[in-house]
Amino acid sequence: MSARQNFPAASYPFSDEICFFMDNHPEFLTSLKLSNDNRFLYIPLIFISSTPSTHPLFNDQVIGMWYIDKTNVRANHLPFFKQDFVVNKNSNHMEFITFTTAKIVSRLNSPYVKLINDFFSDYGNNGQYYHNGNRWDHHYNSMNDLPNEPRLRIMATNLLNRL
Repeated sequence: MSARQNFPAASYPFSDEICFFMDNHPEFLTSLKLSNDNRFLYIPLIFISSTPSTHPLFNDQVIGMWYIDKTNVRANHLPFFKQDFVVNKNSNHMEFITFTTAKIVSRLNSPYVKLINDFFSDYGNNGQYYHNGNRWDHHYNSMNDLPNEPRLRIMATNLLNRL
């Protein structure tokens, strides 16, 4: 089954190009929390950003994908939110790179799956971007820690109410 069939546009706001890339690079898809729906519930909203125009990687589009970690919710803990960062190289929708843990990077051994620390170093300008002052922004311990984006909070609340 193709990625577009698995992730219909009505529920997953992904471009056809990224779905095609997932089909041709299964290790890329495997590295995303999206592929582990037993543990992670995808919040159907993506954030698109880029580094400032003076940054050498300005032409790369940064895609933020949001999830609820269901294991925390099932254990009656506070909701725990996580994020995948995907880079659309040169914003041309031909090559995508995701950033994750060393364990996953070494297991998949792909040029399209890199270390999360590389993302923060390369795109985060060693803490200037994608950082909230005391930690990297990709794990959030509660709804209050999420960015102040009303659609994200509404969607997350609705999904949590269904769990």
